[in-house]
Amino acid sequence: MDEDNEKLCAEGEQSDQHVLNVPTVLLQGKQYWTDERRLCKAMLSHSQVQTSSVTFDLADVHKTSEAKSFDYREKDAEAHKHQQCHRDVLQVLNLLLYKLTRRPYDDILLGFLFVDEHLVDIGDDLVDYEASYIHLYGKEAQMRLVHRIVDFEQQHANMLLQLPQQTQELVKLRQHEAASVAGSEKWVFPSAILDEGKYRDDMGLVSSSESE
Repeated sequence: MDEDNEKLCAEGEQSDQHVLNVPTVLLQGKQYWTDERRLCKAMLSHSQVQTSSVTFDLADVHKTSEAKSFDYREKDAEAHKHQQCHRDVLQVLNLLLYKLTRRPYDDILLGFLFVDEHLVDIGDDLVDYEASYIHLYGKEAQMRLVHRIVDFEQQHANMLLQLPQQTQELVKLRQHEAASVAGSEKWVFPSAILDEGKYRDDMGLVSSSESE
């Protein structure tokens, strides 16, 4: 294992296009947890949705959501600084595979993978994601969230067309396999909860503050 670790470190150090900076990734992860806790605390402080008194904005929600999978991402900070584009988020494991197989990095594919992964993240955490939108937009939350998902799906489709034909076929095959799981072929939005306190009372749930 030590030899494998040394090889991985050596490959990372020799990277001439992107530097795999693990401490930077860990700091991004720490920032993600800080941001997520801040959003949750802000929402818990208002059990009943009051869009006029929200202490965070949409940019905060999107920033936190896009940083979610920090454990296997590495951001090309310089490119992000100049282009202000979250497609410059690169995946550490993918970069290591490129280096270990001595292939040139494919920024188009890496950009596509970020959009693909982010759509999966939204699907996995749709309840939490929608809750943030509800605190910002109330009853309009679901439609606002639909617009964001559609935007990412359009990016996904456009970026897929930029990939080599063989890669496109592999992606479509994977999508077909994933869609074979019941319920995975469509978005299922949770019912909006506009009054968290009342909802918990009705369901007989203990609030976070009571459980502490």
